Amino acid sequence: MTDIAAETNKLIRPQASWADTSNAYSYEQVTDGPLAALTTRTTSASASRFVNASTLMPSVTAPRWQRYVSRRLAALRLGAFDFTGLQIPTPWIVDRASIVAKAYLHPDTPPPSVVPTKDGDILFIWRKAGWDLQIEIGSEGTTAWAYHRGSGAEWSGSLEERQADLSQVLATISQD
Repeated sequence: MTDIAAETNKLIRPQASWADTSNAYSYEQVTDGPLAALTTRTTSASASRFVNASTLMPSVTAPRWQRYVSRRLAALRLGAFDFTGLQIPTPWIVDRASIVAKAYLHPDTPPPSVVPTKDGDILFIWRKAGWDLQIEIGSEGTTAWAYHRGSGAEWSGSLEERQADLSQVLATISQD
């Protein structure tokens, strides 16, 4: 298994806290056409259907942040802006940033600023609803840091150990 495949499996295993997996719904995999695998939420556990993915394209609504984050990551991959004093992120880090965004950002999360660091890492940065929030994706791992400007509350750590805190702050800034 390649490094990126192993990292993807590691990141997508945790169930996002915003996902509703109650018994009232089931998830089915629909395959065909340009989307090799699309999971849809249904109200019937026994529902089974196959559809042409191209017919789903117009009705699929992307998360609020996806278009901007995808464009910024593509620009970083190409080195498509002034990197004076900055190291261009490697393709592996850009891929990892995309995986982190898809695995952890809520559908209603506002788009973050997406910027490179001097070390070639990628930062997702928000300053909303009284919170300063950063997710740093790098070759050494992924970390999260948050500071609440009103209360002075602060936390930081690996994304894995701070997943619940991150989800809570993302939910708060999504409501702003």
